[in-house]
Amino acid sequence: MQICVDPILQENLRARGIKAEVFDEVLRLEQKQKVLEGLDDFVSGWFLLPEGDCTLYRGVSLGAAMRDEMMLLFHMVAHYLAVLEATDGAVERVHHSASCLLPDIVTDVLRQSGVEVACHDDEYPYVCFRQAWERNAASNYSCVDFSDNPLQPPVPKRSFIGRMKGCAVRCGVRCGAGGTASITDSSCAT
Repeated sequence: MQICVDPILQENLRARGIKAEVFDEVLRLEQKQKVLEGLDDFVSGWFLLPEGDCTLYRGVSLGAAMRDEMMLLFHMVAHYLAVLEATDGAVERVHHSASCLLPDIVTDVLRQSGVEVACHDDEYPYVCFRQAWERNAASNYSCVDFSDNPLQPPVPKRSFIGRMKGCAVRCGVRCGAGGTASITDSSCAT
């Protein structure tokens, strides 16, 4: 099975003889609801350990304060993980284009899950997921470093909480059944 990021790319691929479903059409409404509920549980509790809140600073929970940012930054990862889970690993390739690039965090998770990611040179007017993700990451008000660039030195103030992105990705991949990534598994939230 092959999926793509948007309907314009789907038409372009079809003209080339490649059959691909748009990622947003793979899940049923109930499955999308489950993804959002699982993501809400994850972003509301990733910082809670059995001994308490690991992000508590001067009586303020930084993890709880970052909830909305986490929701924005991880919703696409959660959606793709749910697509992989719903298709029982049948997704072999995900197509994206120069006009609608996937965020690096999504391509990393897909590759770690054994899915090939193909980028096409197609250019057309469409919201670029990577640019939207980078805008959200750059404008976050809590100064958390959500950068995917290992060559960029971490800002000391941001580095502790910035590592949670990697933990989230590893947790999503680890919690999936049979090697398939999943963020809807309740054990990922703790």
